Amino acid sequence: MARSSSKPIVKRLAIAAGAMVFTTAGIGALHMPFARSLLMRLGGCPMAGARVTPKEMDNGRRMALEVERGKTAAPARPAVGFVLDRTSPADVHAWAAREHVSCDDRHPGLVVCTDVKPGAVGLPDTEGTIDELALGFNQHGALANETTTRGHLTPQGAEQAAHVIVDSLSARLGPADKSVGSFGAEQLRGPTAASISTVSYRYTDYVAEVSAINLPHSGLSVREHYMSASD
Repeated sequence: MARSSSKPIVKRLAIAAGAMVFTTAGIGALHMPFARSLLMRLGGCPMAGARVTPKEMDNGRRMALEVERGKTAAPARPAVGFVLDRTSPADVHAWAAREHVSCDDRHPGLVVCTDVKPGAVGLPDTEGTIDELALGFNQHGALANETTTRGHLTPQGAEQAAHVIVDSLSARLGPADKSVGSFGAEQLRGPTAASISTVSYRYTDYVAEVSAINLPHSGLSVREHYMSASD
């Protein structure tokens, strides 16, 4: 019964994710890894909406993992500043108080922090401020999804930010499972669908993705997404 009742919810979330990609990135983007990652980020991103519960977000995450999960365990499970399957909302709020970071409980299971200085999450200052850090928690109160966004970047700034992140992941995880685009400045300054670059890692217990896109109204942004797949 539980599995059956979750299908309409997940279907609506998938439709919403597809609609967002269509609206912002064009038809071509629907065939890119960036589009698929939107569904996975429903558990840890403001697009999930105020009425989505942690249980419903877990259902969406597990459905995405049915097709996105890898076949081997991850050699490491990097995330930004926090630990998947261990960090709790209370941990995040205690960290925010210590580091003087503004965080908001958007709804149960989703904490969104803004203007996060790199030092607050253990990164060098050269990596730049994280405009938005979205932390999604499962129904047991453990971190399951993390998304960072750095926006309004120049092509050179986006190229540098993306390569720093990708190089760090490659050092710990090895070559990416899938990649699209080059994260080069020339590509990133192009029109929306043509600008998309992504790298993704898929394991039995972990998913990671880095993406960059040039949107008409908000400009270039670089996003990281880290998700637990251990359940």
